[in-house]
Amino acid sequence: MECFESLFTKSYVKEDGTRTVFSAQTTVLHINALLAWTLLLTICSNTEVKKILKKHLPKLPSLLDSDDVNMRISAGQTIALLFELARDLDAEFEYEELEPLCAQLTALATDCNKHRAKNDKRKQRSVFRDVLKAVEVTCGIECIYLKNSVLNTPIYSVSFVCWGVGPPYYN
Repeated sequence: MECFESLFTKSYVKEDGTRTVFSAQTTVLHINALLAWTLLLTICSNTEVKKILKKHLPKLPSLLDSDDVNMRISAGQTIALLFELARDLDAEFEYEELEPLCAQLTALATDCNKHRAKNDKRKQRSVFRDVLKAVEVTCGIECIYLKNSVLNTPIYSVSFVCWGVGPPYYN
């Protein structure tokens, strides 16, 4: 993990606010390192995840401003995974910079920049709608998403009974 980390962290914004410009091949290397690191993150222990959250969650949003659409998408997916892992560790997880992050994710989910390719915009908007859903649970928006399946029918019924309203019944 540290090997991959040493690669993609070079794409972070520097402390003085500047970003290093890399060749296309180097950017692809950083993207692939981030994706591999994210995959390995799924099998990390809880203590390791806590360290990673502290170290990388404040810096990863800087990659959302990258010129490369694949870097933005990879960073967004990694952020979504980190939020899910953080909520698994602590149901009361709160991120200090949540409001600016949600605003940035919303902007990417609704991006209509004329300078970007149509296919890139479509792919980016699709991914960031999902990323925003993963993060917005902690943005003060309480949502419940239930899939329409036989397995979720009891969950659906019980949840509405608990809230004092029932699902509509049709004969």
